[in-house]
Amino acid sequence: MEKQKIDCDRIHIIKGDIINSKDDFDNIQDFVKRWEDKIKGIEKQELNNHQCYDTAMMFLDEWGYKFFYQNSVKNKLVLINQLSNDLRLALNKANNNYKRENRNFWNLFFKDKLKLPDLHLHTK
Repeated sequence: MEKQKIDCDRIHIIKGDIINSKDDFDNIQDFVKRWEDKIKGIEKQELNNHQCYDTAMMFLDEWGYKFFYQNSVKNKLVLINQLSNDLRLALNKANNNYKRENRNFWNLFFKDKLKLPDLHLHTK
């Protein structure tokens, strides 16, 4: 007797609970909902350049692992690019909060500019 495999492409973790989605649109809705909640929290934090970059890469990695092969949702990139713009603004705000709270003499001379990966996704 062969065991039936579980399709993890239709599963997301939202607020600590495993959620089964019915289709690709549900998956994208869950993804957007989770990242909107994360973005609200990011804006209030103090993140250095490395932490901001890592957060942006988590967003890209999660998108890439979960949705790179799914073409059944029309114009999904418009929605995700809007979310990525919100993430970029939140990361810039969190980085400014960090710089404001961690000022010192050397920061006046060696200002590190925040460099994030390209958060705009394109079709191939």
